[in-house]
Amino acid sequence: MYDMKENQIATDSRPKRAFNGIERGYTCNDPDHLLDMLKALKDLQNDAALSHALQVAPPIISKIRNGRMNISPGMLLRIHDVFGIPLADLRKLLTEEHVPDSGRG
Repeated sequence: MYDMKENQIATDSRPKRAFNGIERGYTCNDPDHLLDMLKALKDLQNDAALSHALQVAPPIISKIRNGRMNISPGMLLRIHDVFGIPLADLRKLLTEEHVPDSGRG
């Protein structure tokens, strides 16, 4: 059976654009800070424990930490569910720059 809608999608060569980061995920300005903050919230010892808490494979956390992977909408929902951080706050954390403490003061 011929389905016009499926054929249209398959032959559409226009580039797809992300809608508020939905298709490609969210770019995090400082993934180290975000992941370290999550570990501190649950007193997790390492990235393996964080991956276990989020129920993702350890390489996913490594790729996010090293900037090779964006944080997907699904990952945001997992963080929200596991850590109880409101989604609006997570989106804010993703876009803010973390300035390391210089130790002065």
